Amino acid sequence: MVRKNIFEILENKWNIIDEIKRIYNLLNTDCINVGYSGNKTVIEFIDDYCFYDWKNRHSYLNISDMAEDLDIELDEDNIPENLAIIDILKYLEFAENLIMLCDFKLFQDNTTDDRDTYKYTYYQEYTVLSENINMVLEHLNFCLLWL
Repeated sequence: MVRKNIFEILENKWNIIDEIKRIYNLLNTDCINVGYSGNKTVIEFIDDYCFYDWKNRHSYLNISDMAEDLDIELDEDNIPENLAIIDILKYLEFAENLIMLCDFKLFQDNTTDDRDTYKYTYYQEYTVLSENINMVLEHLNFCLLWL
């Protein structure tokens, strides 16, 4: 019997639901600093700074209002253990849209009057969030298309 290295073992343990839960854990992690207001999660940041300007918000009042109608559980502990592929893609699409909203605010609208000072900064967890979404999509043989 050939011994597997730890990375081969981990590859065999890959679980899509666990990956979705990791992504939603990161969405609920304080990873954006907004100066005097302190740190916010991606969801809090969007609700406070982006949501009302989003053309796709329809009449929804916040992210959780929208997620409820999409049957998306924002709390990682409440994500069902058995999701159909269509639901997995819905979770990923929703998370990616949240990242795109944040990215626009962080990178397009992120300067104060003093061009050397930024209103918002983000931590490593924010970058990992986007990377994890892309890894899961890649593992499923999907990719993001930017139109």
